[in-house]
Amino acid sequence: MHLLIVICLLIILILNDTFTKVIPTNSTFWNNIKRTELYEMMENSIPEMHIFMPNATWNEMVKNAQIKKQKQITHYKTMALLKFIYKGKEESYNIQIKLGGKGSTTFSKPGYNIKIKDENKSLHGTKDFRLRSDQPDPTMLGTKLATDVLLKSGLIANEAGYTDLYINDNYMGFINHFIYFYIFMTNIIL
Repeated sequence: MHLLIVICLLIILILNDTFTKVIPTNSTFWNNIKRTELYEMMENSIPEMHIFMPNATWNEMVKNAQIKKQKQITHYKTMALLKFIYKGKEESYNIQIKLGGKGSTTFSKPGYNIKIKDENKSLHGTKDFRLRSDQPDPTMLGTKLATDVLLKSGLIANEAGYTDLYINDNYMGFINHFIYFYIFMTNIIL
């Protein structure tokens, strides 16, 4: 699905002459928007995220993630410890981890929403982010590719990267890491 969206975006960008008249690809309109430090770092190296919580809490989260229909969503959340390892340097954060996703809730690999709970502390510019398996996309490139295309086109987009995720020292996989970037666009006239 993500790959289809990326292909559609590329076709629109290539074939639609009016796009470059409305929003030039070399537009300086968004020059004051800078990528979050975390996602700049992820362009150079893939970090590891180790999440720790009591085994009983993890077992409860796993139990709550086992659903067959979206109406069974429990919105289970708990506090945990995140150890972020990047190029051999380790940092620790107190976090809230919540089962995340809407359409992805029935996948075998659940998604997680993470909030950094430490006062005056962020994960290299990020306080809230999502971890998703991108399970329906076997290439795991759709989210990242679509984000990069939009950003390189001078448009505002989510930021995306990858991480190796461990929970209680169990490897959970190579995970898509992203934040939603919301902008109120009613005052922008194209």
